[in-house]
Amino acid sequence: MQEELSRFRQIFPILTKFLSGQLVLQLLNSVNGFFLLRWLSLEQQALFSIAFSVQTLLSSLSDLGFSGSIIALVSNNHQNNSVIEKYIHGAKRLRNIFFLIGVFICVFVYPLLMNKQNWNSSIFWINMLPVVAASYWQANASIYSAPLMIHKKINELYLPQILSSGFRLFANFILYISGLISSFTTLLINAIVLFFNSVLFRKSAKVFTTDFKDEKEQIEARYEMLKYLSPLIPGLLFNSVYGQLQVFIIAYFGKSNSIAEVAALGRLSQLFMLLSAFNGVLVGPFIAKSSVMSLPKRYFTILVSALAVALLLVLSAKIFPGFYLFILGEKYYHLESELVLIMATAAVNFIGGVFWVMNSSRKWLFWWGTWAYISGVIICQVIGIQFLDVSTTHGVLLLSFITSLFVIVLYFFASWHGFRKENISVWLFLKRLFRS
Repeated sequence: MQEELSRFRQIFPILTKFLSGQLVLQLLNSVNGFFLLRWLSLEQQALFSIAFSVQTLLSSLSDLGFSGSIIALVSNNHQNNSVIEKYIHGAKRLRNIFFLIGVFICVFVYPLLMNKQNWNSSIFWINMLPVVAASYWQANASIYSAPLMIHKKINELYLPQILSSGFRLFANFILYISGLISSFTTLLINAIVLFFNSVLFRKSAKVFTTDFKDEKEQIEARYEMLKYLSPLIPGLLFNSVYGQLQVFIIAYFGKSNSIAEVAALGRLSQLFMLLSAFNGVLVGPFIAKSSVMSLPKRYFTILVSALAVALLLVLSAKIFPGFYLFILGEKYYHLESELVLIMATAAVNFIGGVFWVMNSSRKWLFWWGTWAYISGVIICQVIGIQFLDVSTTHGVLLLSFITSLFVIVLYFFASWHGFRKENISVWLFLKRLFRS
C-alpha cells in the first residue's frame, strides 16, 4: 500500500501537468478553428479545408509511427543519449524517404480535387508551398518530442505549443480585421507555428542526444524500426487516407459549400479529442496492468462509462442544437440534422478509440483484424458511394457513420478473441455481473 501511494505521488504531478497542458492546447486550437469558420468565407473555408486535409495526409505519410516507435525502442536505455540519437537519426532518415513519396502522392491528389471544383491552378501552387513546409516541420516536431516524453519534460513539450497556438489565434485575428485573411495566409501562419515548435523541441531535446556517426548502427536502427512497425504500417497507411476521406469525397463529388459544411461540422468532433487524450494516459496503463481476474470488470466498466459519456454528448446535440450551431456560426445554422449525425459519428469513433487502446494495451493485435478493417472499410466506401448521394453533406456524413459502425463491430470481435486468448469467459462474467 505504501509503495502504491509513493508511486501515485510521483505520477500525480506529471499527470496534472499533462492534462493541464493538453486542456489549454486543445482549447486554443478549438477556439482558433471555430473562429476561422466565422472569419473565412465559404469558398476560402473550402480551399483551406482541402489544403489542410492534404497537409494532414502528407504529415501522416511522412511519419508512419516513426516518432512514436522511438519511445518503445529506447525502452530502458533512456539514460543513454547515444541510443536516443541513434533512433532519432533513423526516424529522420525514414521520414525523409516517406515524405518525398507523400509529396508525389499529394501533388497528384490535390490538383485532381482542385480541378473538380474548377478552381484556378495558381491557387494550388500558392497553397501547396505552406502545406509541404508545415508537413515537414510537423514531422520534425514529432520526432524531437520523443526524448521530451521519454524524460517526462512536460513543460518543454507543452509550453512551446501553447505559445505558438496563442500566436496563431492572434495572427489570424489580425489578418481578419485587416481584411487579409484567406486560405493561403491561414496555411502560412500554421506552417510558421509548426516551424517554431520544431525548432524549440529540437533545442530542448539536445541535452538528451549526442553526436552519433556510426553508419552501421544507423542502418540497424532503421531496420529495427521498420521491423517493429511492420505489423502496423498497412493500417497506418490506410488510416492516413481514411482520416481525410470525408473531405476528399465531398471535394470530388460535391460543391465548395458542401466542403465547407463537412469541414465545419468536423470541428465539433474535437469535443471528443480531450476525452481521447485520457485513453493513452489513463485507460491504456490501467488495462495493461490488470490481472486476468480483474480484467473483465475493468474492461466492461470503462466501456460502459465511455458509452455513457458519448451518448450524453449526442443527446445534448439533439436537445440543444442551437448551442452547437451558434459555435459554428450563422453560415451553418441550417445543418441541424447533420449536426446530430456528425456527433453520433464522433461518438462511435470515440468508443472505437477506447476499444483500440484497451485491446492494444493487452497486445490483442491480430493480422486478420488489420486486413478485415482495411477491406471492410473499402467495401463500405464503395457501396456507400454507389447508393448514397455523396454530393451532399448529409450523404457523406451518413457514409462516415455507417463505416464507423462497421469498425466498432470489428473491434468488438477483436476484444472477444482477446478474452478467449487469455482464457477468460465473457459469457460467464456477464452472467455473474447481471446476477449481482
